[in-house]
Amino acid sequence: MRDVMRSLSLLHDFLKYIGISHVGELYIKPWKVRLPFKITDIFTRREALNLVKVVSELIEAGAVYDKDNDLLHLPFFQGTPRFKLSSRTYIFPPIIFAIHEQFIREVYGQLIGNEILRHSDILIDIGAFIGDTPIYFALKGVKHIIAIEPIPFYYSILVENIKLNKLEHMVKTRCVAIGDSYSILELKLPSFKYIGTNAIKVHTIPFNELLDQYDEIDVVKMDCEGCEF
Repeated sequence: MRDVMRSLSLLHDFLKYIGISHVGELYIKPWKVRLPFKITDIFTRREALNLVKVVSELIEAGAVYDKDNDLLHLPFFQGTPRFKLSSRTYIFPPIIFAIHEQFIREVYGQLIGNEILRHSDILIDIGAFIGDTPIYFALKGVKHIIAIEPIPFYYSILVENIKLNKLEHMVKTRCVAIGDSYSILELKLPSFKYIGTNAIKVHTIPFNELLDQYDEIDVVKMDCEGCEF
């Protein structure tokens, strides 16, 4: 019975927040955002229901979407962070999931600890994506963040979001991958159809050299799709 009630609850959320047009777009009603892909393309029904849950929690927390500028405002969080959503691209769902993970669930606040973040001078963020984590760390009190993101498409949004939040003095960005030497690395991205290619070539720099650039590093956060080891 509990599973049935949960399914009915998810279905209610689905009908409340998302509609499907005759051309197969997803439509988030409160934000008037149309996602230009079919639910059965790269997005399964389970993932769509998860997106509904995440969107509903953001809306209920007070997130406001500025459709004219394609910006999501989070007035419920300290500093009122803002993010470029890229709502007309396939990157929209992972952006929403990332924002929810940082600013609703606060996963790194739990993993690292708010006190550690508040008293950290330097944090290296490997896998900074579109800026969700470095912005979270900055608003939590970390004084200096080095944000590493090798995928140019993500990196361009990362830089824009750092500027939007006026955190350039706290967050320094680098569009490189981290490895054990200077090289050119091919990253295969088989599921990232919204980027437009399944493989890209990126520059790598040695991790040790990155560490040597700073006298003391308090925290290194790594979220790089299984490359941590």
